[in-house]
Amino acid sequence: MSSKVINLRPHHFLCIRFFTGHGYSEAFTQNMYKTIKALKDGIPVNLCCGLDDLCMFCPNNTGSKCKSEEKVTRYDNAVLSLFPSVSFPLEWNKIQSLVDEYIMNTNKFDTVCADCQWSYLCR
Repeated sequence: MSSKVINLRPHHFLCIRFFTGHGYSEAFTQNMYKTIKALKDGIPVNLCCGLDDLCMFCPNNTGSKCKSEEKVTRYDNAVLSLFPSVSFPLEWNKIQSLVDEYIMNTNKFDTVCADCQWSYLCR
C-alpha cells in the first residue's frame, strides 16, 4: 500500500465497509485493519482492476491474479454498473456516500454480492 493512495478494486468498497475482523488469514486481517485506518486517516482511493492493496495478503492471490478472478471481476463490474461516472482518486467518505446512495439505499447489495462467501457478515 502506497502512503499516498490506496488502490482498491470496486467490490472492496463493500468488503471494507462491512469488515468485522474475519478474514482469510491473520496477515490478511491485519492488512485490512491497516487499510481501514489509512482510509479513515484520509488517504485517497485509486480505482484499480485486478489485484489491489487488499489482495496482497490474500491466499487467493496467485501473484498475477485472484484464484476467483471470474467471480470477483463480476463483483467489480456490478459495483461499477451501479455507480455514477466519477473521477478517482476519491476520499473514502465520498466512496461510502456513493455506496449508500447507489447500492445500499437502492437495495442493490445482493446484485453485487449474492454468492460471496462473506456476505452473511454484511447483513
